[in-house]
Amino acid sequence: MGITNSNKVINADRIDCDGSLKVTLALTAAPDIISTPTDIALVLDRSGSMVNNKMEDDRSRLQHLQDAAKAAVNTFMTEGRKNPNRMSIITFSNEAKEYVSFTETSLQNKETLCQIIDGEYRGKNIWENKSGTNYQAGLQEAKRVIDEDQSGRKKYVIFVT
Repeated sequence: MGITNSNKVINADRIDCDGSLKVTLALTAAPDIISTPTDIALVLDRSGSMVNNKMEDDRSRLQHLQDAAKAAVNTFMTEGRKNPNRMSIITFSNEAKEYVSFTETSLQNKETLCQIIDGEYRGKNIWENKSGTNYQAGLQEAKRVIDEDQSGRKKYVIFVT
């Protein structure tokens, strides 16, 4: 995190031994991921429990996962940068699969990633074959994808289940 703005206010006319002092500190920060080219492996749970279990708002866990994954795409895939972030999509149930290898930022790529997350891209439905939940397979696939890339970029895994 890099602090982009800070402001402090101290409010005290006189402080006795048993008195108190009010200090207000406000910080604004921007994550380094916005300013440093980064690779993000988005690891998503496609097990049966994601579809079959409803949340309090009567939406499935999968629908909430899709919303969170699209928010990650829209947050971290910023356009117009000299060295853009890249994102990979990996899903897991009994086994893991990389559906999208590291993809650089562009409006078209952001839209494509969101369509893939929605399950609406060229007949590619990443939510098929839902069964068990093997977290280890998802994390191992993320490690493989990260280890194979030799770009020297910072690497992060966002794991959503």
